[in-house]
Amino acid sequence: MVDGRYKKEFELEVLQYFNQIYEIITNNFLEVVEESERPDFICKRKNGELVGVEIVQVRRGHPNDVLYDKYINKNPDIDPFESIDLIQTLIYEKELKRKSIDWKLQDRTILIVQLKESPLWEIANALTEELFPDLPGYGFCEIWLADFCEVEAYSNIELYCLFPPYLSGYYKRPMSKPYG
Repeated sequence: MVDGRYKKEFELEVLQYFNQIYEIITNNFLEVVEESERPDFICKRKNGELVGVEIVQVRRGHPNDVLYDKYINKNPDIDPFESIDLIQTLIYEKELKRKSIDWKLQDRTILIVQLKESPLWEIANALTEELFPDLPGYGFCEIWLADFCEVEAYSNIELYCLFPPYLSGYYKRPMSKPYG
């Protein structure tokens, strides 16, 4: 249970960082009402509407392989094209899970794809509708990429909205480095 509690605290931290920028972009805030598993959280918007929030992290494989790649091969980040492939796969896999019978708020869930090893600025120009043609048919109400690669340096994150179209695009970091 300790691992489950740690995972939930980590997801809550991701949501808190996301919320800071999401509120600036959408003039909305997601207040956590309930911790859940499918989706990770049930939240309430300013207007009282309940939405689910599901968080998934882009990873490049087994932790041992990642350490080897980072420190022996000196590859701190995932290759941008590999990152896009992983994002596409994760969204598809989460869509399959979203359709499961035990998923709460199936048609009102926001998917947050957390990037920790693939800076958004490296892939933002490549993120086109052609790469994600199935998103309008998926059931997520919003799909966001959240760049956590430089959160320690900037104390905030950057976002890219893949869906819905009226929010889609790259939302760069709203402030500069606090020191230097």
